[in-house]
Amino acid sequence: MIKRLLIIFGLFISSIAIVAVVFADQQNATIIQSSDDGYEDFSGGVNVTGQTLQFGSASANLFGLRFEAINVPPGAVISAATIQFVAKGTHSDPYTMTIAAQLVVSAPPISDTDVYTTALYNLSTRPTTVSSVTWSMPAWTLDEAGANELSPDLAAIVQEVVDQAGWSAGNHILFIADTPEGGPRYAYSYDSGNPATLQLQWSPPPATPTPTPIVATAVYSLPTTGDIVIYRREITSGDLIVAAGVWGLIILLLTREIWRVARGQ
Repeated sequence: MIKRLLIIFGLFISSIAIVAVVFADQQNATIIQSSDDGYEDFSGGVNVTGQTLQFGSASANLFGLRFEAINVPPGAVISAATIQFVAKGTHSDPYTMTIAAQLVVSAPPISDTDVYTTALYNLSTRPTTVSSVTWSMPAWTLDEAGANELSPDLAAIVQEVVDQAGWSAGNHILFIADTPEGGPRYAYSYDSGNPATLQLQWSPPPATPTPTPIVATAVYSLPTTGDIVIYRREITSGDLIVAAGVWGLIILLLTREIWRVARGQ
């Protein structure tokens, strides 16, 4: 009798085995060409060959930072996104700038003459994300690329870009920094040899749910003949009514066997 109870209980436990593991992906993307970083001055002029990104300069208004071949797949969930700069000067005066991104599925270079040209207002005429991040910048130290030179989390901005219809892995993202006069903070550009790096981390898109086969088994001994009766049925995780019925049958049989053991049968 005890043996039968152990068999039923073992089958009951072994029929439930669901394990879910999610792995995160990551990428570091560095600016790879001169036309991927530059600035727009207060008169609308654009420069993509400067040696320094002078955030807070009296002559610059907006800065563009374009990162190519972003590997994030459609439907992914962005968990972290930051831009690492390398300081090209030591500055500690208070300074704040705001970062957004161009709202397009794949941003063209700043000097792309086919779509956006180096004509006036090249950056400010690009549509931007609703999401933006304000960065109250700590002191920067010459040639440092540490926590102080690392932007706040830009995950919400990147999420808005990759959530657009038509986004695909391998597309490009352009961040646009609104930099009022003040500060300043100076960073190396592509043309000076130490460009900024976008650090991304994301979770893959949720998998499409598929029915999970579950085999439910009940074992019962006929009281009159002692014959063993086995009830076995394969169900799916979506078949909740059938599943409830099967588990109910197993519990009923367990209860009956316990009662028979208690009575000494």
